[in-house]
Amino acid sequence: MAIVGPIIIPDFEPGVRDIPMALDEGTLTVITDGIGEGGEGSQYTFSARLRKGDYVVLSSNDLTATKPSAGATELLGKIIDRPQWAGSTPRPQGSYEGVTYADGTYQPRIATIRVFGTSVEKVDLDAANSAIVPGQSVKTHATDLNKFDLYNATTKNNTRAIQNAAADSGLKIGVIFGFFGNLA
Repeated sequence: MAIVGPIIIPDFEPGVRDIPMALDEGTLTVITDGIGEGGEGSQYTFSARLRKGDYVVLSSNDLTATKPSAGATELLGKIIDRPQWAGSTPRPQGSYEGVTYADGTYQPRIATIRVFGTSVEKVDLDAANSAIVPGQSVKTHATDLNKFDLYNATTKNNTRAIQNAAADSGLKIGVIFGFFGNLA
């Protein structure tokens, strides 16, 4: 899913567990002249709609949550507010009855996720960091304890990255510390 426009993760105060994230809700279908929460007019359905109270997992995209698959062994957290459209043109424009938009071709909705961890913080990666994808764990760098790097490509500790970082990027990424969403 390609997000239209950047989703920016702020610097967090210690102990913050509620973070805004994009929602990966699958294919969107437009129904014109419908009646729904917003009154009469265009209504939108999703192949994997998310609602307040739903449990979510990390998507492979930056700061994006999606529905867990059956038998999931790890949950990111729970949606604690009603998902909202965001952006300058939040909903598909110029739509007509029955038009579908593939995942990633429309601006996603945003919701606040209460993550299953003790806090979310932005950390600086070492300039020679390994590539990191959402869901992987980090560790402090071997020589600079204020910089981080990939813990292991498959083994996890109690941290989870929530943003991608290319190798040797030295970026600042969001990380969940004290992660306790492992169900296995």
